[in-house]
Amino acid sequence: MTDRTWVIVAFLGWLAINGADAVWIYFYVMAEVLPVPHNAIDRSTHTRDGYMAMMIIFGFVWSSVNFIAACGYFALVHDTDYRRRFSGQTLRWLTTIFVAVPVWAFMIVMPFAGGWIVTPLVKQHAWKHWCDSYPMFVILDGTSYYDASYVVPRAYFYINSPSASEPTQLFTYELSNPGDGDTWLFGLRSFDEPQFSIPLDSYPTLQQIYYNYNTLTVAGNCTIPDSIASNTSTTTIPCVSGTFDPGARLTLSLNSSVPLNSTLSTAYPSGVEVDAEGNLGHLVLKTTVTKPRDATELKVCVAGALGREAGTVAAEVLAPLGVALLRQDDFARYATQPNDAA
Repeated sequence: MTDRTWVIVAFLGWLAINGADAVWIYFYVMAEVLPVPHNAIDRSTHTRDGYMAMMIIFGFVWSSVNFIAACGYFALVHDTDYRRRFSGQTLRWLTTIFVAVPVWAFMIVMPFAGGWIVTPLVKQHAWKHWCDSYPMFVILDGTSYYDASYVVPRAYFYINSPSASEPTQLFTYELSNPGDGDTWLFGLRSFDEPQFSIPLDSYPTLQQIYYNYNTLTVAGNCTIPDSIASNTSTTTIPCVSGTFDPGARLTLSLNSSVPLNSTLSTAYPSGVEVDAEGNLGHLVLKTTVTKPRDATELKVCVAGALGREAGTVAAEVLAPLGVALLRQDDFARYATQPNDAA
């Protein structure tokens, strides 16, 4: 092959390796932003640490290669013979300063430090926008290590309305342990908008859910207005019962007075309806990421139960959210404790 052919082959190989390294960094960022469901990278701590270590080592080596290539490029650009062929000195300097320098700086820095630079940017974008296509989302707010004992974890429910520039907070649930025993209560704390303005599909009638971690049973009470015209007079009745398994793969089997007889299985953080034969159905909810620089808050996109009245706040949504909030509270306290308390 001629020298020109070797140069072309070397250039294409250099581009290919830079592209492969970009893919390497991409999968690392996705594993950091969406740690679950697990993939081949973060299936275990050992594989994740090994992947990151190899990425850093190779990134350092390839950043060095790109630095050498950059030095060669600038030496060529300012070579006397090159300057004679490219007589526009002003244009050459402008191209160097505003195009070549930023591009080469990017190529030198990103292979080694790209994962650390890109991850917080993607997390910020995910926190703001990854639930935009869902009718509702919930922010699970756990308590930190420094919070007082009377502070309880809460879940803030928002609706994405096409007519509004920002999501609207509708109501708030909280998680409590009334008797300091095996039973936890996930219940409505407050309405944050006038009740009459809340769309029917997003109005929470299931306002109390009890989880007994001894018997692994779920029981819920619905509060229903006695009159359509007024919410001041209500009736509370038992409306949900079932069982749950809070293991690594959360599973709930629920029965409700609202037409419902399904199992919801979730490898936290996604909830998908499962029929009697075990076939996956409609996506009910899906978490995105914890809030950047605040490990106490976790955002959950809510699709809701398909084709049912008040489906976005049905039992399939609220029941797993109570368990998820308890887990988020445990994680938040662990993540915010000082190093000497770990």
